[in-house]
Order: sequence, then structure tokens, then C-alpha cells
Amino acid sequence: MKRVIDRFAIAMSFLTVLPVYRGDAPWEDEIARSAVFFPLIGLVIGLIVAAVDALALHAFSPLCAAVIGMMVQFWVTGGMHVDGLMDTADGMLSGRSADRILAIMHDGSVGPMGATVGVFIIILKVALAASMSGRTRTAALMCAPAMGRLSMVLSFCLFPPATPERGMGRQLARKVGPGEFAITLSCTAALCFMLAGPRSLSAAACSLGVALFAGWRVSSSIGGVTGDVYGALCEIAEVVSLAAFAFTAA
Repeated sequence: MKRVIDRFAIAMSFLTVLPVYRGDAPWEDEIARSAVFFPLIGLVIGLIVAAVDALALHAFSPLCAAVIGMMVQFWVTGGMHVDGLMDTADGMLSGRSADRILAIMHDGSVGPMGATVGVFIIILKVALAASMSGRTRTAALMCAPAMGRLSMVLSFCLFPPATPERGMGRQLARKVGPGEFAITLSCTAALCFMLAGPRSLSAAACSLGVALFAGWRVSSSIGGVTGDVYGALCEIAEVVSLAAFAFTAA
């Protein structure tokens, strides 16, 4: 039980700004072992966002409440996945060779393509959240972060690391396989079904399908995926999940 709690805490510390893990285990290796908890951490993030959104709706318009909710999510996660999305967009939309794409993604600065994609993805998430109301809105805000992190676990076991000589990708690809993904998928689907009902299953199918295609597209271009790509797939899956909930509510 202590090991399970430690790995949950490691996942929480890695995916959020909340420093809940105080151990001294090898960091990269333990993060890979805790990957099965990523969607659960996403669900915790979603619960926080949904709670803030519900409170904000008592004082502000649906649009303003959606903006506040997304600001809270950005703060809780430290914006790490948006950063990965922007770096991936800079590289993939540059039209360069695979080596050059990797170099652009590894560069810490954000170019015009990345900044544009980052802004539009945030606007789209706010607009989709604002377009919903009632239980559908709450369910979407709770489940979307879990779907995003579930897509990350899927990419861990399907796509090889683009830079196996460095980075955390080699550990994640080695420690996370189809068995771990199956367990994670089952648990995430069950929890989201209890919170959001059948529509959560269609949202999961849509978000995983789009993330799978995006991951395949990147992997075929640069020979694998990187930490930035994991973040990009998370953001893409979140947006698709919100869109699926909004579509069912229309």
C-alpha cells in the first residue's frame, strides 16, 4: 500500500505544481512506474477545475467562469503540456528535416507557430467549456484532463522515443506496455462512467483516436516521440474530449 501511495504522490508531483512527494527514490524510474496513475491525477485536476468553475458561475457569466477554470488548470499543471504543444507545433510545422525538427523542439524558446497554436488551443478549450451548461459542463471539465493523460499512457506503450539516448521517453517506453495501458484504460473508463455516464465513453474513444493519429503522424516524421509530444497529445486529447461532450449536449 505504501508503494502505491508513493507512486500516486510521484505522479501528482510530476504532473502538477503540488509537491506532495518527499521521497528519495530514482526520479525518472519512479515516474515511469507511476504512469498508470496519470489519468487519475488528471481526474483530480478535473475535479478542482469543475469545483472552481461551479463557484465562479455563481458570480460571473459562463464565459468568465470558463476562463477562470482554465486559468486554475494552467496554474495547477504549471502549463507543462501547453509548453509541449507549442514546442511540438514549432517543430512539426517548420517543414524541416527530422533532425532539424528535433532541434527546434529541444530549443526552449517559442516561435510564432507554437505561440499561435498555444493561444488557439486555450481559446478553443474556453469556448467549448462556455458552450456547455449544467451537468454536461461539470462532467466535461472533470473528465477531459483524465482523457488527456490517458492518451499519454497510450503513447508511452505505442510509440518509441525519438531520442532514446536521453530523456525520460526511454524509461516510459520500457516500463509501460499494453498490460499497463489496459489496466489504466479500464480504471479510467469506469471512473469517468460513474461521473459522467455513457457520454464519457464516446469522449474517450474520440480523444484516444485523435491522439493516436497525431502520435502516429509525429512518430512517422521524426522516428518516435518526445516529452514535448506527450504534452501535445495530452492537450489535443483534452480539446477533443471537451468537443465530444459539447457535441452530445448540442
